[in-house]
Amino acid sequence: MIGRELLRSSAAQVGGEVREQRQSWKLILLCLVLPISFVPLEITSGRVVSVGPFILGAFVLCAVVNGLFFSRRRLLGLEVALIALICWTVGRLLVIAPLSGESVDPALLLREVGLLLGCLAALRIGQSFELRESIMRGVTLALIASVALEAYQLWAGLPRLEAAGYVPGEDYYYATEEGGYRPFGAFSGPTTFATHLAMLGGFVTMSASTKLGKWSAGFVTLSGVAVAETRAAVIGLMIAALVLALRSPEVRRSLSLIVVPVGLITAAVGLAVPGVFSPLTDRMLSAVEQTDTSRLSRVALWRGVFDATAERGHLLDGLGATPWNEVMPSQVGLAVAAYGHPHSNFFQEWYRYGMVGALLFVAVVLALTARPLRNIRESGRYAAGGVVVAVVFLVDSVFNNSLSSANFVLTVFLLIGMAGPEVRLAQSRDHKPRWLRRRLCPQRRPRPHPVDRPLSI
Repeated sequence: MIGRELLRSSAAQVGGEVREQRQSWKLILLCLVLPISFVPLEITSGRVVSVGPFILGAFVLCAVVNGLFFSRRRLLGLEVALIALICWTVGRLLVIAPLSGESVDPALLLREVGLLLGCLAALRIGQSFELRESIMRGVTLALIASVALEAYQLWAGLPRLEAAGYVPGEDYYYATEEGGYRPFGAFSGPTTFATHLAMLGGFVTMSASTKLGKWSAGFVTLSGVAVAETRAAVIGLMIAALVLALRSPEVRRSLSLIVVPVGLITAAVGLAVPGVFSPLTDRMLSAVEQTDTSRLSRVALWRGVFDATAERGHLLDGLGATPWNEVMPSQVGLAVAAYGHPHSNFFQEWYRYGMVGALLFVAVVLALTARPLRNIRESGRYAAGGVVVAVVFLVDSVFNNSLSSANFVLTVFLLIGMAGPEVRLAQSRDHKPRWLRRRLCPQRRPRPHPVDRPLSI
């Protein structure tokens, strides 16, 4: 019932614009698989099959065939920041690396530039007016699929998950210190999964056009995030709600439709089942404990990244393709360096591309956050959902490393693209190259009436 109401709410449009929009089952399917970074091991018999590169290629292809890469319209500030980051990435890995005596890593160059181009493609797809209904249906289905997969993992239990191939270690990190586990969906860990769920659910909740749709989406989102026990996702949702409440009276009324019933349900469950929320509250309070190993490790990693780039003379341009394990053990020790990344998107950019790269990434995040805030009165519910996405991504970028997941980053830019004034797809197609004929969403030409057809003799 909840899923049916979410789909019905996502299909409703304002101002009679639904007739001008076209359904694309390919785009709906593409958005549906956004929360699936790998094929579940229950299907592949334990063999890891990554889906991220295929989704990335599909987004780029969708933008190309619809002429979105070739439109001559004025660039957004976010697009300018993205293009600047692409240019610096290419320059650092392809030009500065040989000049510094480093070897060029083609695989890293292709992966990093391809991901940024995919972000640009997703941003422009989200801006397209004709595709927005398909995107909304797809992300609603993606939210339902995420919660369903989380429910399955809770029902399956740890022994069954380990037997399927989800062994904690290098590929998966979901085990807790108490010997339990947190659901991780189709990502490598619960942190990325819960933050992705918070962005999807927050966007669908604020974009829903009916009260029941908002209640349904808000309930499943908050329940899913609470069960995953991820601090960044919870803090991001709280800050986003505060920002929206301060920004718009209309949004405050929408939030009251969600917060009041969900708060009452939460209070009733807490009274009926004492201690049910203890794991979440304990994990949230652990962030301020002086002995919290997670917080201490993050601080050590951040300081280590700064020291490593400064000592090697690459404070401005970073260490490029230099392997993490060759640098960081001497800075933070083997135990902390075993994380394999600095636990922050900002410091990940600093490690690889230096202060210049980190500042460009800051510019991208600021432009990404400003877009929905600037358009919240014009773009309404989509912009309100974009605020949730931007704030959750900002908080997550401080404490976690999510840039390695193509699914995660593409979701951010796709939804942010919807959080502003739309662009007519026909305007972009006017600038499509002549060699490009096929389209993802072709317009059907009306067949001539039999009376208009020439007579055959």
